[in-house]
Amino acid sequence: MDLKDRLEILKKIQREKTERSFLKDEKIAKEWENIQKEELSKREKLEKLIEISQKIKEKTAQKEAEKIETFNYFEIPDEFEHPFNADFKLGKILIRDGFSDFRRELGILGKDLTFHSLNLNETLFLDLETTGLSGGTGVIPFLIGLGFYEEEKYKIKHYFIRDLKEERYILEKFQCFLQERNFSGLITYNGKNFDLPILEARFILNRVPNPFVNIPHLDFLYPARKIWKYKYQNCSLSYLGEMILNIKRDEDIPREEIPLRYSTYLRTGNFSLIEPVIYHNELDLIALLGLVVTASLILKSPENQTEDPIEIFGISRIYETVEDEENCLYNLKMAVERGLPGELNIIARKKLALNLKRKNQWKEAIKIWDEIQQIDFESAVELAKYYEHKEKKIDRAFELVESLYEKINDLSFSKKDELEIRKNRLIKKLIHLKKSEGFIGK
Repeated sequence: MDLKDRLEILKKIQREKTERSFLKDEKIAKEWENIQKEELSKREKLEKLIEISQKIKEKTAQKEAEKIETFNYFEIPDEFEHPFNADFKLGKILIRDGFSDFRRELGILGKDLTFHSLNLNETLFLDLETTGLSGGTGVIPFLIGLGFYEEEKYKIKHYFIRDLKEERYILEKFQCFLQERNFSGLITYNGKNFDLPILEARFILNRVPNPFVNIPHLDFLYPARKIWKYKYQNCSLSYLGEMILNIKRDEDIPREEIPLRYSTYLRTGNFSLIEPVIYHNELDLIALLGLVVTASLILKSPENQTEDPIEIFGISRIYETVEDEENCLYNLKMAVERGLPGELNIIARKKLALNLKRKNQWKEAIKIWDEIQQIDFESAVELAKYYEHKEKKIDRAFELVESLYEKINDLSFSKKDELEIRKNRLIKKLIHLKKSEGFIGK
């Protein structure tokens, strides 16, 4: 069953809920029509309607209670598995693209040398659905979503806590699966701050050994922000999945609704409340794989994988975090040459100039500073420093500092102090220079 078929099932469930709600409302409406015909005051009519509505609600609640009494949690599976074929398309990429050699790229994205020996087909993708959205010891991961490669397919597996009494049983089952598969790496999205602390707490409380203690972990939230922060309005997993991979979520449920759905399921035994949650988690795991593959492909060959200078600038930021100056400089140059919009163009050119300065490529750095010094304080200061310390052209350095005083009202206190100190030093140097020239002249 593919995503389209699952979506149709969810739509059918939603239609049935709507019909049930409509029938209930229709019954109340008919009762109101009958009440209107009676010779009663308006207040009496309303009181009678409230009484009848309450009886309808009680009757409905009684039916639901009867269902719960006969409901057997063990009739619901505690495991679900859904394979995606190698030719399943995610935007411009296919599931099979994850079999490429991304060892170098994963090592850079994860800032962990251990990933240099790993590929995606040895790695586990993890995403939880929990009873709370803010974390904490009392939060329970009622749905553990896993994604992994197996037999040329990307499989999504879910462990579901059907009843809170089953938590330890599910955690042990999950742990056994990890021991059997022996994954060499872990990839999450905000797992560092959310998923892993929750699992660690639940493993401790249930006295189950934590299988993630020594496994290399790539929290892809951070590289995703580095690459796409300036391109998209937010970097949530669902938003990036839709914008980059074309994963539509029109029928998806809001994340904030998930804890309430599970608590209602526990109270009513209505598993149809959980089916959309499983679908939601499945979309997250598909999106996570697709985004990691996309980022790895761009990192491997930016000039061939993207024409977008903003993405290339994002790749330069990735190299900056791992202190790879050569690749950072290469991607910065490419991004600037291809043309960045507005303020981002200034940010990128400043970064490029500073990288050129570190490489002692002064000619190119000066050219950039000179082009933007009229609109950028730091670039004007860098240019003044260059003329003061490298070229020993004190007059030119003083002119640049003086020009900055025209914008002094727009500067912070620290920048004003910096400017004043620099100006006073340059004045002393100019006085000393004039005296020296006068002495030489005599």
